[in-house]
Amino acid sequence: GAIDVQSMEAGSFTQEDVSMLQTVADQLAVAVENTRLVEKLEASIQEANLLNKRQVENTWQHFTAQTQITGYQYDRLLVLPTVTILPEEVQRQLNSGQVVIRNSEVQTDAAGMRQHKSTLYVPLILHEQLIGVIGIEHDQPEHKWTENDLAIAQAAANQVSLTLENARLLEETHQRAERERIAGQITARMWVSNDPQQILQTAVSELKQALGVQKAQAWIGPRPSIPERAEPFSNTPGGIAGETAQVTSHEQSGS
Repeated sequence: GAIDVQSMEAGSFTQEDVSMLQTVADQLAVAVENTRLVEKLEASIQEANLLNKRQVENTWQHFTAQTQITGYQYDRLLVLPTVTILPEEVQRQLNSGQVVIRNSEVQTDAAGMRQHKSTLYVPLILHEQLIGVIGIEHDQPEHKWTENDLAIAQAAANQVSLTLENARLLEETHQRAERERIAGQITARMWVSNDPQQILQTAVSELKQALGVQKAQAWIGPRPSIPERAEPFSNTPGGIAGETAQVTSHEQSGS
């Protein structure tokens, strides 16, 4: 950019004026560049946070889809599995990270009786993403939740979120370690032989056993024509179609 300074009088600018204006221009250029860099950094941070939130959301959706029980309720006697469907208004408030209080809320007990209670909903937030909810009920429909109540519930929710994430990461680590262990065993057994046919047979046999599937196939080069119901290796000496191997078991129902 440029700084344009004008005067009604000819020759009114001295060398000192020029030097001073050049200094101001240099400082202004630095300030403009710093502002641009800050805006670029803020945009990058915002994009990273958005990607992180999406990753957390997708990860927990996948995790809960594989979990049979995703909620529990304590009824003063036992901790029992439960499924709770929240009103859309409450869900929207929780998604924004707000604590929700609903007085005179109608609840149905185990005997089917309708009761009016006061309910406190505390969101479980992880990396600015809602992953769950803690709901606390009070028998008095117009119960006044104090600041101390809210602080305790929020502190507990924060710890629950971190603990759940740590447990999920630990389980994910165990699953990854188990996959690597199985892959290592299969690789070690394949290295026993230098015969391509034997290597292919070992690969499909080990994969079929590890995955519990009905059929496993492996081949080298273009895909050959393989019968739909091929016999196991024990009945097919030398493999199938040259450098091709297949294992089929009609006793298993997996696929």
